[in-house]
Amino acid sequence: MASIEHAPTASAVPGRHAFWAEQAYVFFMLGVTTAGAAAALALAVIHGVAWFYIALFGVTVLYTTFGVTAGLHRYFSHKSFRCKRWFEVLLAALGISAGQDFFIRWVYVHRVHHRNTDVLGDPHSPYFDRARPSSGLYGLYYSHIGWLFHRQHEVETSVVPDLVRDPLWVTMDRYSPLLTLLGLLLPGGLSLLYQPTAFSFVQGVLWGGFARLFLIYHVSWGVNSLGHYFGPKVPGQDHGARNNIVLGVITLGDGWHANHHEYASSARHGFGWQLDLTYLALRVCERLGWVWDLKLPPQARQETFAAAYR
Repeated sequence: MASIEHAPTASAVPGRHAFWAEQAYVFFMLGVTTAGAAAALALAVIHGVAWFYIALFGVTVLYTTFGVTAGLHRYFSHKSFRCKRWFEVLLAALGISAGQDFFIRWVYVHRVHHRNTDVLGDPHSPYFDRARPSSGLYGLYYSHIGWLFHRQHEVETSVVPDLVRDPLWVTMDRYSPLLTLLGLLLPGGLSLLYQPTAFSFVQGVLWGGFARLFLIYHVSWGVNSLGHYFGPKVPGQDHGARNNIVLGVITLGDGWHANHHEYASSARHGFGWQLDLTYLALRVCERLGWVWDLKLPPQARQETFAAAYR
């Protein structure tokens, strides 16, 4: 009797997950973290908030944002530099702790975005709602959060071969929800050192966990929406990415988005006076010997990027 071969489950294919699992992430990003951030503000109004929790919020925002900008974005998506293996793992862990979907899915979506920037096939453009042109407020809504509600295309392993061939990255991808949860609980644990009470633990989770994620989500999504709509372009570019000064600062450099789309493999996004804190941090890491081979555009191109606001 001939054996029947069953199609592999989503979890058996590197980088692919069941639809319900990815939608659970969306519910967490849009619903749970919003409720958590609201609870943090409500408790602050009712009981006040100690300096410790504000400091905890700031520190966790910084290291998680660095995990996204230097890790998920510049390193894993674009290979803008090389680094030691332990630093790779740290960048992946920090990036995943930002809770922005499964690890490999994040990199896949970003690479597809660069292949189809602001044209048909871009997963989150303010100018295309999947298969039809879009614009205005709806376009901004769609590129910010609307695209998350649509069923995503299956991860094509040919787009992320470097990740699906490495057992460590596949494992970290599979356990992305657990790493995100640990990223929520860690601030709570640190709060117990400050004040060993249940209320302190809750405050730590709310400020260093949910409020942190709420801010990082909307700043990151702001690059998809506002970063493709407001600000100057690089002369001669044929897409909608912009250099947005506000996003450039609060995203630690990723908001110099027109520069990035013109030279995606660059480890530096802000040029001249354009502040790029991620690049400055990478230069420090370079001095320490943790990273090397930071890629940069040719000098003439850098001068073009720096002139965007002149």
